[in-house]
Amino acid sequence: MAKQEVKKSVVKEKGVKCTVCGTLKVPTLYVNATKSANNSYRFNKRLVSVCKCNEKEVYA
Repeated sequence: MAKQEVKKSVVKEKGVKCTVCGTLKVPTLYVNATKSANNSYRFNKRLVSVCKCNEKEVYA
């Protein structure tokens, strides 16, 4: 049991903390559909770090 508890605590500490709110940033894939010149859709993908500070902006 002791080994499992140590592993869980190490996993919780892993990640990048936000400097403003102090929570861990969660990497999230942001996909935006844009219409091209020949009337087909393109999907722009980018990886965004989401925390409590910017989750309303990203998920809105």
